[in-house]
Amino acid sequence: PKGTGLGLALCREIIQHLGGDIWCESVLGAGSRFFFTLPLVTPPVLRPTAEPVSAGRAPAGPASIDRPRSG
Repeated sequence: PKGTGLGLALCREIIQHLGGDIWCESVLGAGSRFFFTLPLVTPPVLRPTAEPVSAGRAPAGPASIDRPRSG
């Protein structure tokens, strides 16, 4: 059964919205291959900035979020 062709259009919209790209390479009689790229994003790391909390005691200060340093 044939589709409406919306699948590739939807994939393109999603991938471009995420900052990536999508393309196709076709060879007559051999078929098509689809490729896409997406940017790699490193998630932030939660790093405590206060001393650890012991039972029955409130934390001394807030935690901060830092991204890992590359280099």
